[in-house]
Amino acid sequence: MASEEPEHFHFADWVKPGDWELNIGVNVCHPTFGLSEVIGPRGRVIALEPVPDTFGLLTANTARFRYKNVTLVNVAASDATRIVRMTLPKPRSGLNNNCAGSISSDADGEISALSIPVNSLDQPRTIALVELDVGMNCLRSRACDISSRRTNRR
Repeated sequence: MASEEPEHFHFADWVKPGDWELNIGVNVCHPTFGLSEVIGPRGRVIALEPVPDTFGLLTANTARFRYKNVTLVNVAASDATRIVRMTLPKPRSGLNNNCAGSISSDADGEISALSIPVNSLDQPRTIALVELDVGMNCLRSRACDISSRRTNRR
């Protein structure tokens, strides 16, 4: 499950075995897999993915990981606990692009998801890294700001 995304080549520079990591907007698993490998069996990846179909693929993929160190949570990250509507872009094929879903201000978004503030995840360990999918909308900044008050950045 190798990825060509440039930041994935730096995971070993940013986290070490045993670290805990928060992965927001996981998609189907590429960053989660890389982080799982680097942090090993004593570490933990907390992976948030709000799109139900994508979450199903993520669940199936993580079942194949060497280490059982991933906690999957089917929610969006936001600044408050609430139900949000999500928009899934439709390419010319007419199929939903579940990988590029975003929280919508439009009440007619295709799906609904539970969103939670990141600081509501009461982790027993310091989070070494917060990895954000760049496709997330502007609420990610506020969710991360809340989380960064409780993290130890390196």
